[in-house]
Amino acid sequence: MSISMMSDGRRSNTDTAITIQGDLAVGEQNRPYAVTGREEIQQRLYIRLSAVKGGFLYDPALGSGLATMDMTQPDALLCAEAQARQALAEEIGAEVTGVSWDNQTLTVFVHWDGADYAVPVRRRETE
Repeated sequence: MSISMMSDGRRSNTDTAITIQGDLAVGEQNRPYAVTGREEIQQRLYIRLSAVKGGFLYDPALGSGLATMDMTQPDALLCAEAQARQALAEEIGAEVTGVSWDNQTLTVFVHWDGADYAVPVRRRETE
């Protein structure tokens, strides 16, 4: 990710686009491309919520346990919401407003900087 300054002095984040499977997304001529603005924020939220906590060598605190949670347990949605809040704690201003479950995908709803995001976290089987 890179950070640049906009003409009005605000910071603008840019990141390389990834697919929902975590691979580099490619565009024209089969080349990776950048995401900015809402797309970059959506991707940043997706990474923080979907990455398995402790699975990234350079930042062991990155991620959550959402993708491997047992959603059949009582109070699973309350636990998922708490884990989502913890995973996004470093993103100043990001507010988890709710979660939903549809048998395969947990969706985390986030309000950030005046915009609302629905972030899907696909279920991963534990090994």
